[in-house]
Amino acid sequence: MNRSALSVLALTAFIDMLGFSIIIPVMPYYAEAYGASATVVGLLFASYSIMQFFFSPVWGSVSDRIGRKPVLIVGLVGASLGMAVFGIAENLVLLFIARIFAGIMASTIPVAQAYAADVTEPEDRAKALGMLGAAIGLGFVIGPAVGGTLESFGHGTPAFVAAGLALANAIWTYFALRESLHPDIVLEIVSRMKDR
Repeated sequence: MNRSALSVLALTAFIDMLGFSIIIPVMPYYAEAYGASATVVGLLFASYSIMQFFFSPVWGSVSDRIGRKPVLIVGLVGASLGMAVFGIAENLVLLFIARIFAGIMASTIPVAQAYAADVTEPEDRAKALGMLGAAIGLGFVIGPAVGGTLESFGHGTPAFVAAGLALANAIWTYFALRESLHPDIVLEIVSRMKDR
């Protein structure tokens, strides 16, 4: 597996978790600004993860049919859009819509893992997946610190930065990542699914 591909996949996993955690420092502002209770703020925060839970297998299945690369790009662009809407939202309803949409679109970690499994030899697979796991952990750890730092420039700034990173990674993915599934493999997977 070449290092460029691993870098793209690691950044995708990092951005996925960064999008989850970067808004933690601005949650108290939204609670105060919109009169949201602690329960509502908790639901707003959790909505991203709930969508990831339900849509990760969906994106994985779609990537089996059409390939890993297009799903990664669509997911990153969609996550960027969701984050941008979160940054400009001025009411709780729009915040929920943005958070839910971003969670749906950012459910691409399993696709990144599948890509890594596609292109690595069995003896190198654990190392590649470990790198992705490290990127996920890093995104979760530094997200709140980045969000807290950027919040001083405006409450929507952390979301805008996360949106920019996701969009930049989508562009990088388009140019730097080759599809890992050969067309014959995709056809074979689809055929198996139909037989079920």
